[in-house]
Amino acid sequence: MDDKSKISITYKCLLRAQHSSLSTGVKEDPIGAILTFDGLTNVKNKQLLETVLLASEGRPFVWKAVDITFERENYVEVINKTETMLTELKSKGITVCAIVTDSAPAYIQIFLPCFAHQINLCVGEIFKESTEFKTTIDRAIRLATYFGNANHKFFIGCLRNQQYETYKKHIAISVPGETQWNSLYNMCVSLLKTQQALQLLILDHQLLHQEKFWFANLRNSAKSNSAQI
Repeated sequence: MDDKSKISITYKCLLRAQHSSLSTGVKEDPIGAILTFDGLTNVKNKQLLETVLLASEGRPFVWKAVDITFERENYVEVINKTETMLTELKSKGITVCAIVTDSAPAYIQIFLPCFAHQINLCVGEIFKESTEFKTTIDRAIRLATYFGNANHKFFIGCLRNQQYETYKKHIAISVPGETQWNSLYNMCVSLLKTQQALQLLILDHQLLHQEKFWFANLRNSAKSNSAQI
């Protein structure tokens, strides 16, 4: 059996296990499931419509992904696909209590806009009006991005050492993503969690810099004195 056949069999087994888990986890949900779907592009540049079911306690179940590369994405097609999904889920005995999509033009004509996206836009407007907030968040992004860059291994290592000395554990600093609406919040939380370690790290290197500057001045003064003598 070649590797391709092994991968295919493994995928089919995982798919069966997922469907079995879906049937028991969502079908028995007393409240009902939330149907979520979103468009994405895979590594082969194919347009896919990915569908995920969320149980009432928040547990996600990946249902399926449909290739829509050669289909026009408009509100009529979205309605038809949604009705097909609901009919199929109903035949499986799964109750859908809500539908969640993103804010793509084809979706917002028939569904309410994505709540998380709208909240993110509102918060963005606040930052536009407040210079203080804008400056603070820009500096926080620069700080998080700096420690998320593998090229800064020395200071990343220094921070990890300082974290362990201060908290007896390591704290990862989250880097914000453009379309991950809670990523800015996670970044701020992670920076606040390691605030003391960051302050101590900065203080240590400021003192080190001042010490080097003092010794450099001392050497220059000694050279000047020796030259005068």
